[in-house]
Amino acid sequence: SDYAAAAAAVLKPGGRLLANFYVDPDEDREVGPPHTVSLEELDQVFAPFFELQDTWIPQSVYRGREGMEVIRVLEVSAG
Repeated sequence: SDYAAAAAAVLKPGGRLLANFYVDPDEDREVGPPHTVSLEELDQVFAPFFELQDTWIPQSVYRGREGMEVIRVLEVSAG
């Protein structure tokens, strides 16, 4: 949540954040990077500051991470 708040603080209202997240809730979260996160956690952490504009699974990823990454475009909430 600190990351989401900091990102929102440096962007103007309406500013956008493009981020690639490693999503695999079955992984050991103490091991990393990359550190895993669930889509539900992303929604919880970013919702107070951002509105989700778009999301997709990237076509090109590191071998072994197929289907485990998600790209999101988030827009800073107006208020």
